[in-house]
Amino acid sequence: MIASPETQATFKACSWASLCRPDVLWTTYYLSVMLIDLGVEGHFAECGVFSGTHPAMMARAIIDRVSPKEYPKYKIHLFDSFQGLPSHSDQDEGISDNLRQGVSCSLEQVKIYMDEWGIPDSLLEYHAGWFGETLPGLKKIPLALLRIDCDLYSSVKLVLQHLYPNLVERGICIFDDYAFPGARLGFFEGTSPGTISPIMWQRR
Repeated sequence: MIASPETQATFKACSWASLCRPDVLWTTYYLSVMLIDLGVEGHFAECGVFSGTHPAMMARAIIDRVSPKEYPKYKIHLFDSFQGLPSHSDQDEGISDNLRQGVSCSLEQVKIYMDEWGIPDSLLEYHAGWFGETLPGLKKIPLALLRIDCDLYSSVKLVLQHLYPNLVERGICIFDDYAFPGARLGFFEGTSPGTISPIMWQRR
């Protein structure tokens, strides 16, 4: 399937603000399209959104595949401190203060980007704050797609503890930070044996 001209324009407009390769950003879009086309009912979420490029592509999938009257059935949840990364722990080998300071984008700036990229505000729900404050006590959100890109051991474990159980049947979890030892450890500590079934690995 070839993305619509509008989606290609959004991709061109937002890809410069992404911290990943173009094919990784497209993967988020096409997995979102697949879930919608398969009728997997649930919302979409990213934890660690930075500038919001992946939520923007999730939104484009909804716009391309769903009629506007059905938009209320879909919501994209953006979880981020919008202040950068919290302090890293001893498990987070290779995470420097420079990296922590380089992945900050304010909530106000993300909203500006979304408007510039043509993403309807009605599709977006922001959860601003540290994960330890925003995730506990959060009302259960059925998720078709959960994208984890929060870099740190403790953050990954918190997301898995509170959001991974919300994945619906046939839902997909994208784990972006496998290259980071601390995040990788948090991923395997945060999931029960036998509950994960990787379907794709991308070589970087």
